[in-house]
Amino acid sequence: MREREIIENLQKEITVPSIVQMKADWAFDQIKNGEKRSRVYQRKNRFRAVRAAVAAAALVCGTVTVGAAVYMNWSKGMDAQLKATNEQKLFLEEKQIATPQNTSATDAGITVTAQQSIVDSRFAHLSFKVEGYPLAEGQEPGFESIDVTVGGRNDFSWSGNFFNGITSDENGNPVFADGTPLGDDWAEVFVAEDGSMEFDLSLSAGENEGAFIDAPIHVEFKNLGTLKKAEYFPDLTGTWVLDFTLQGSDQIRRFTMNEALGDTGCYVIEAEISPISLQAKYRMPVETEEIEAVDENGNPITSTVYKEPPAFMGVRLKDGTLLPCLRNGGSEGFEDLDAGIYKVTFATDHVLNADEVDALLFMKPALTGEGPLTEENFYIVPLQ
Repeated sequence: MREREIIENLQKEITVPSIVQMKADWAFDQIKNGEKRSRVYQRKNRFRAVRAAVAAAALVCGTVTVGAAVYMNWSKGMDAQLKATNEQKLFLEEKQIATPQNTSATDAGITVTAQQSIVDSRFAHLSFKVEGYPLAEGQEPGFESIDVTVGGRNDFSWSGNFFNGITSDENGNPVFADGTPLGDDWAEVFVAEDGSMEFDLSLSAGENEGAFIDAPIHVEFKNLGTLKKAEYFPDLTGTWVLDFTLQGSDQIRRFTMNEALGDTGCYVIEAEISPISLQAKYRMPVETEEIEAVDENGNPITSTVYKEPPAFMGVRLKDGTLLPCLRNGGSEGFEDLDAGIYKVTFATDHVLNADEVDALLFMKPALTGEGPLTEENFYIVPLQ
């Protein structure tokens, strides 16, 4: 393998929910302070214990009526992850992007139920209700292992966590699900009032776009215990196997352009918008740089990586509203090294209507100060 291919493979991001990134570097603080972005990597198709991002709560089966609109109750995790309005929820359900599930498995006195899926051609978000586990106060729950296949395949990336009441605000800062700041003495809450917990999975199709739509999915959870500093402590033995069918939609709006990002030498040449994901392609110089880091033993090391383009972060709506921190897990890297084509794909933490988007937002370097992000913080690429 050529040296630059090795660098590329090491540098690619694997799907990670935004809250996991947020817990690693506190929600883009390093970006806003002009530092190098830290990255969180997850091994492909293998559960890795990380602290969760969202409130534990149960999905109550039924419907809610607002005027003439009727839509299912969303799980607290999916609600916080996509921050959808009632109208947006109805839209996703009409397009069969968001669909209810009702498949259960019981073992060792614990019942796990698939309760909701949200799927487009690139990503799938799944919510599971976990009942019967007496989690002690101050503990974090975790499965020992999880196996996921879609259509009999496992050549995709995924991440999973128990929901604990924390989400992000419009600027990527961590807040409680009701929007209040965390404060100094914040605590994770995994158990809902009815005693249930919620486990959420996010899947990325990678190069196999469309693989999740109308596809059978197999999810197998094994053993349940607690986590501390990403280490699993066993409690009970059990296996919970769930098989059901995803739905979803490949609705995407595509744009072509040749927009320069300031004097960086990078040009945005393509963009795609779905209701729950974004993708952009750049044409840019292929250059390497050395960065200083430390290894697992705390020893200083020097790594060679490819220079990255300005980060694709969000969108501007036609009414002037900025959604500046939409990234909710995804991947990026060179699609074609020889041609200098770099591709970024990520799930969003808001529901998007492509007809309402008039520009894309790319982060400028060396940002300083605090407060909300404004247009001055971004290279703005208009959509025609």
